[in-house]
Amino acid sequence: DHHCHQPAGTAPATQIIDKLSSTNKNFKYIVNVMLLAKGGNGFDIGGLSYYNGDMDGTVSIKWESKYLTCIAIIYGIANN
Repeated sequence: DHHCHQPAGTAPATQIIDKLSSTNKNFKYIVNVMLLAKGGNGFDIGGLSYYNGDMDGTVSIKWESKYLTCIAIIYGIANN
C-alpha cells in the first residue's frame, strides 16, 4: 500500500490552474503556492524570470488569516 504525499499547497495551486486554463486557452500557466504558519518564523524567497513583457506576465497574491499566510505566484506564458 503506497501513499504519495501531496504538499498542502497542491490543492490551491490546482484550483488556480483549473480556473485560469478554463477561462483562457491562450496561455500556459505556472503556479507556485507557499503556505506559512504564523508565529515569528522568517521566510525569504527569490526568483528570476525571463519572458516577453509584451505578451507574458506574472502576478503575486498574498492572503492572511490569524494563523496562516498564503502567497501565490502565477506566471502566464503566451502560446505562440
